[in-house]
Amino acid sequence: MSEIIKNYHNNGILKEIYEVDNQGRKNGLYNSFTKNGQLWIKSNYKDDKLHDKYLKYYENGKLAEKSNYLNGKLHGNYLIYHDGGYQLREESNYKDGNKHGKCLTYYVTGQLKEEGKYVNVEEVKIKNTRKEEAFNKQKDLKRCKRVQELLRERANQKTL
Repeated sequence: MSEIIKNYHNNGILKEIYEVDNQGRKNGLYNSFTKNGQLWIKSNYKDDKLHDKYLKYYENGKLAEKSNYLNGKLHGNYLIYHDGGYQLREESNYKDGNKHGKCLTYYVTGQLKEEGKYVNVEEVKIKNTRKEEAFNKQKDLKRCKRVQELLRERANQKTL
């Protein structure tokens, strides 16, 4: 048996509404609202963990974040928008809660800022538009053979 839970802001406006199972765990649709009653977060829960689509909005109603969760961990496409929600700020992918694969970041103008790739949870910057085709090691990348190969390829290209 499930129950609908409603919590309210001090001003009496609905703060959040969600469903819990007989063990008190969130299951199903979850909506959270600002103090003026505007939708802030729309998500889903499964066994008290974020699961499936997650949407977060700015006060103007525009999208701030769009992502997906699998058993409480970010998983799949992840989009973040600049303040106001008018322009994409970051597009990346997650696997089991960690960035994985291609990651693009943009200036507020919409112009590409950086293009990167995550390998073994570590970032290898492949292209920074302010420093054309710059490779940048972050943290300890020695254990990642693929990154070492990319760095060797880049060094060989410079000598040609």
